[in-house]
This record gives sequence, C-alpha cells and structure tokens, in this order.
Amino acid sequence: MTFPPVDKIAHFLGGYAIALTLLTTHVAFIRLPWNPLIALLIVFLVGVGKEVYDGPKETMTSHIHDVLITTAGGALALAVNLFN
Repeated sequence: MTFPPVDKIAHFLGGYAIALTLLTTHVAFIRLPWNPLIALLIVFLVGVGKEVYDGPKETMTSHIHDVLITTAGGALALAVNLFN
C-alpha cells in the first residue's frame, strides 16, 4: 500500500484544522456560530491563496490538486461537525 505524499497530507489536515476552528468558534460581536458554507469557502480561499503564494510549479494540475485536497479536508470537518 502506498501513502500519499506528505505535502498532500499536510494540505488535507490544514483544511480540516481551519474549518474545525471556524466551525467551533463564534463570530466576534455576534455570538453566532459560523455558517458552515462560509467556513468551507474560507478554507477554499486559503487553499487558493497558499498556492498563489507558492508561485509557479511545473504544472498547474498540482496547484489544483492541492486546493482540492485542502478543501476536502475542510469538507470532512464540516461533515463531522454537522453529523456529530
């Protein structure tokens, strides 16, 4: 069995951690929990921002995969939070 590269695991766990943090904290001054879709959108935007910060790679596909894996981590946190 082969394991995914450490980079992909880090992206997944990063997305999970960001979403879980947003979903378990409250918006300042409002005292309401984050909307789950807004939290997932923020995870996606953080993933895109990180890839823009990383700069050019050999292929654009690796950037897209990293963003999708980061967002998948956020989606798992969302699912765990909603069904818990």
